[in-house]
Amino acid sequence: MAEPFKNWINPSIIAQLAEALQREHPKADRATFTHSAALGLEALELKQRVRQVSDCLRRALPERWEDAAPVLLRMLPPPLQRDHDFAENVRVWPMTDVVAQYGLDHPALSLPLLAEMTRRWSSEFAIRPYIVQWPEETAAALDAWVQHPDLHVRRLVSEGTRPRLPWGQRLEGACRAPEAGLARIARLLSDPSPYVRRSVGNHLGDVCKDHPDLAVRTAAQWRLQGHAAIAKRGLRSLLKAGHPGALALFGQGHPVEVLAVHIPTTAEIDGTLPVSATLRTVEACEARVDLVWRWPGSKGTRSATFRSGGAQLSAGEVWHYAGALRLRRTSTRAVPAGTHALIVRVNGADHAAIEFEVTEPRRS
Repeated sequence: MAEPFKNWINPSIIAQLAEALQREHPKADRATFTHSAALGLEALELKQRVRQVSDCLRRALPERWEDAAPVLLRMLPPPLQRDHDFAENVRVWPMTDVVAQYGLDHPALSLPLLAEMTRRWSSEFAIRPYIVQWPEETAAALDAWVQHPDLHVRRLVSEGTRPRLPWGQRLEGACRAPEAGLARIARLLSDPSPYVRRSVGNHLGDVCKDHPDLAVRTAAQWRLQGHAAIAKRGLRSLLKAGHPGALALFGQGHPVEVLAVHIPTTAEIDGTLPVSATLRTVEACEARVDLVWRWPGSKGTRSATFRSGGAQLSAGEVWHYAGALRLRRTSTRAVPAGTHALIVRVNGADHAAIEFEVTEPRRS
């Protein structure tokens, strides 16, 4: 089993922070910071750990933010040399949280500090309170960062302003009116970094949740400008859900007949469910296959949809599709044994659900 995310913040990280703190602020009480930051850490979840360490770090820093901010800047490790090699710089996460919590009254000092921090560890969570409290000042900084030479700062322009960033504070204003954000990230469509361009697609994906038709229109514009891959990434949730406009934009809106579907009657948790189907087109088109998995949850039926395959077919062509569904149990997906169901979705249309029995893995 993978190590829990919460263990990213651990006594070793606290010790690294303490060393940097003492080096750059000799008056700091290193022993008190180390003890209080690690107190009861094992019982805390990830974000609670980050907050505890950041609170303790703030108490160890100079009282005036004008004095504390330069210490934080000097404590930073060297900038990352690759697009998302964050593992060595986890200790910067609590530092960004200090800025998010305690530097909010000083945007002129704090926003440039977040730009420097994001070159080591993403400031995508920490910048969000500034977007809410200082919209004009933060917008000016974001507009300038579009041209920043560091790809991590350019990515912050898109990732930090995502309306529904996972784990992050929801930006209600951007959820209601995403147009300004879309206009800004459009300036990153031709960014030389795939890391930045993926973030642009993810930002559009957030817009899909509240304004699907606007997202489709935006993707259509981007596609015409030669950015079909980013547009398709942005619409991936709508494509999986069978949104007619999204499917039509990528030539996947034509009907395809599902003549037969075959799956085993049983499968194991964390095993693989083979899926085969016979499909026939009515007219020439791209056939897109998504697999919809449904299982019983504590609060009713749960489901997940997975992109499974596709093919460019001529009119009347028969396609023998073969795929598989991984019945993976994760920290956020508690998959029980029992009766599950599979739906084969082709170009947005669902074939009848087929039930199968899922059992616990056999122990060797």
